Amino acid sequence: MHVFTDGSVTITAATGGLSISGDNVGGLWTSLTGPILKEAVSGDIGSGSIILTLPSGFIFDIGGIAPTVLVSGGGTSPNNINNIANGFSLLSTDVSITSTTITINISSISKKNGPTQNPNTLTFQNLRVRPTAITPLASGNITKSGTSSFSTIPITPNYGTLNEIAGTATKFIITGSGSQTAGTPQSLTITAQTSGGSTATAYAGIKSLTFSGANSSPSPVTIPSITNSTGSVVNFGTVTTITFTNGVANVSGSNNGSMTLYKAENATIVANDGPITTTGSDRLGVTVNEAALANFFLSFTSPQINGTVFTGTNTIAAQDAFGNTVTTFDASANNVIITTSPNDGAITGLGSGNNAVLNQVGNFSGGIINVTGLLKFLGILGSHTFTATSAIGTKAGISGTVNIIGGAATQIALNAGDSQTATAGSAVATPPGVIVKDANNSPVSGVTVSFAVASGGGIATGLSATTNASGIATIGSWTLGTTVGTNTLTATGAGLTGSPITFTATSVAGAATQIAVSAGNNQTATAGSIVAILPSVIVKDANSNPVSGVSLTFVVASGGGSVAGATTITNASGIATVGSWTLANTAGSNTLTVTKAGLTGSPITFTATGTAGAASQITINAGDGQTATAGAAVIIDPSVKVTDAFGNAVSGVSVTFAVTGGEDR
Repeated sequence: MHVFTDGSVTITAATGGLSISGDNVGGLWTSLTGPILKEAVSGDIGSGSIILTLPSGFIFDIGGIAPTVLVSGGGTSPNNINNIANGFSLLSTDVSITSTTITINISSISKKNGPTQNPNTLTFQNLRVRPTAITPLASGNITKSGTSSFSTIPITPNYGTLNEIAGTATKFIITGSGSQTAGTPQSLTITAQTSGGSTATAYAGIKSLTFSGANSSPSPVTIPSITNSTGSVVNFGTVTTITFTNGVANVSGSNNGSMTLYKAENATIVANDGPITTTGSDRLGVTVNEAALANFFLSFTSPQINGTVFTGTNTIAAQDAFGNTVTTFDASANNVIITTSPNDGAITGLGSGNNAVLNQVGNFSGGIINVTGLLKFLGILGSHTFTATSAIGTKAGISGTVNIIGGAATQIALNAGDSQTATAGSAVATPPGVIVKDANNSPVSGVTVSFAVASGGGIATGLSATTNASGIATIGSWTLGTTVGTNTLTATGAGLTGSPITFTATSVAGAATQIAVSAGNNQTATAGSIVAILPSVIVKDANSNPVSGVSLTFVVASGGGSVAGATTITNASGIATVGSWTLANTAGSNTLTVTKAGLTGSPITFTATGTAGAASQITINAGDGQTATAGAAVIIDPSVKVTDAFGNAVSGVSVTFAVTGGEDR
């Protein structure tokens, strides 16, 4: 506050104008307090005009509340300036204002109240000012002129100092190109402005800004970026140092605002430094266009049916290096070849000529083709990937795994386990299995097949089986019947061509476990002769099936006699027969044995009885050479013995005794 004396009048300079923001140009007004003119004695302020003039670069508010001049004095109003009562303002007719001056007219000076001095004070009120330009910054003092004179020293004092300061930045204006290719940088210009729309020149030096308004690219995810004041690349959303000069930041080389965007989109670029930000049309709108073709993105539904056009959502998109769709891609100018891995089938249904190549103008629409209902794969079932490769530049892309499966089941056939041979009562080595296929001869999974034992008396497990990924359904096990012979098993797939399937297996005898007499036991024959029925044994397995090929030896155990063909082998009926058994010459019991270690029933013993043959000789048995009294009977009755050729007594032979000498009585 400046207080000084202008002659006999004390001047208090107007306050409030030392820091008037350049932001106020064309906008806000700054209110001043004062100035104040205070008389020392009555009549110090002479009649006439008092004109206060603003320094260059400032103006008064002439459209708002009108300024007033308050009169303060003592006594009655006729003794005050312009006869105004104490505490009231000069009449509006005595106060006038222009954009640069305010003028008051003093028509009546202050007067004593009788002998008492009546000094008055004039206080200027409602003065409002603002600068007229942002640059250069204005500064100066309010000066006084006019016809009203103050007594004594005729000085020109300061009635108030006005000083314009640089405006405060409240927003940013971002300028640059409205079109940009993904991955290619462009230079930005960032201007800090005041609320009045002027450049905030005081916003200078290294500032910390954060950029936003653009999105990351889809694949790979790449965050939009901008270079800082030293040229380092900083991602959007991260504080970035930018150098401003007089409120403006320009790119220098590749430093200080070189922006790279990666996602094809309509981006709206925003910068902010705390409360200083970018809004509305001050933001930079950028249409980010996709870059050149770099690869293809294949999105295929899994599973797909072999030999049938693809179903579901199946698309191929031409993309740049950042995963943006290249909407202008034309397959007629750059053919796209579709292949599979493993390369075990044929692709059809696509372009003209070669059915595995996209080569038509309309194949891609907006950079994408939907191959649903077009693409068909016919080959080996299982996991596959599909690759799209451009003819020019060999730009490629690979799909995720697509499982190729069979279509609806139409046929069934034998797969394994037919015409086997196994021991009776045991399981076959290979469980019978069938294969189910579709109309394209591709295996079909998930089909139920019913197995059943048809003949032979065996048993089976897992009679209801479901085809696996290879289209094969296999029974759990098949145990043949205990009787040697033919066994059959059927497999039925409802509605399938070839159903039912019949499996045949032959059950054979197992290992020998038992031996028994087959024939030739308990015979009777003439001593020294061959028995009529040749002794034989039968060898069987645990299920009583005859076992062939078992070597056996017949041995004479008692009675003498002999055998021919003692060692023999069981035939297909499990029977082994001795070549011959000749009984001993002596009549009586004869035995023959067969021994086989490990067989139940072993050893086997055959019994035969040797009997006398035809009578062939007679000899005195008793009563020969006796002496007796004539006419008296001999003590021992004469007897003879009739024998066969081997000396065996022969019974039942009629013998006639006759007296050949002396007299018989």
